[in-house]
Amino acid sequence: MLPAFRSLSLFGALLLAATGGYAVAQSALPPCPEQGNAPWHKCWGTRLFPDEGLYVGEFLYVMGESLRHGQGIEYRPNGAVGRAGQWAYGQLARPHAIEPGDFPFNPAPTPAR
Repeated sequence: MLPAFRSLSLFGALLLAATGGYAVAQSALPPCPEQGNAPWHKCWGTRLFPDEGLYVGEFLYVMGESLRHGQGIEYRPNGAVGRAGQWAYGQLARPHAIEPGDFPFNPAPTPAR
């Protein structure tokens, strides 16, 4: 396990305790696969990006990579919302407020691949 992932796992556990647990995201897309190396394509999930924080939202698989694409929230290590809005091909395209309860923390984030 990568050192950055280990420290963010602790962050994830603390955020989980603060939010009261798992809830379903407000997305019309299905949940992303929880196990295996299946691509995250047109689904929603929680992924840990070691340099950027925890992202909860929608994904699209493009050219061998699952990218943030659609509505989503990026959480800072202290649990605050860092960036939120409409993502396009891995970048925040249109920032806007999203209710954190719409894309809550998932207790089992997947490290970015």
